[in-house]
Amino acid sequence: MLFLQTLYEKMRKHVHEDPADRLRRGGATIGDTGVHIFDGAGAYIDYDFAHLFTCGHHVTISPSKLLMHDASMGFMLGCARAGRITIGDYVFVGVGCTLLPGVTIGSRVVIGAGSVVTGDIPDNSVAVGSPAKVIGTYDEYIEKCRQDMEKSPHYPPRDKCSPEEVRRMQEEISKYGYLGTFQV
Repeated sequence: MLFLQTLYEKMRKHVHEDPADRLRRGGATIGDTGVHIFDGAGAYIDYDFAHLFTCGHHVTISPSKLLMHDASMGFMLGCARAGRITIGDYVFVGVGCTLLPGVTIGSRVVIGAGSVVTGDIPDNSVAVGSPAKVIGTYDEYIEKCRQDMEKSPHYPPRDKCSPEEVRRMQEEISKYGYLGTFQV
């Protein structure tokens, strides 16, 4: 399985345009440092309205839905609504999120997996749910993770794990473990 994943990633680089580059080509304003936007696994990016998308530096958007327009009133009113999505610096958007038109996500923010962002999320926040609600600060979340890391097992990055390390992971992780060095 690892062989097929590696082969897919190598081939994808040659036949797949990076989503950030495609958004830029459509008029989006995107930071040039540490931006990772993933468009596989059920993601939907509203490329036709890329000019309404802005994000800063060090942003990761896991496969999610970025909707810069809403055509739900088209039949009744004969028009669609368009709105900006603006994302600050040092933001992580978890897998399966939906960002609706007209939202601003501040800097130093984590949006939990599966969340639906219907309104603005302020700086230094962790937000989860549908609709997404702030449940704490980014600083508190990072500190909690640091403390958890001190008492949890550590492993190499998944693509560098030997079969023995994978078995060790299966045996040792009861709740959480940490993999390698993640660099953004």
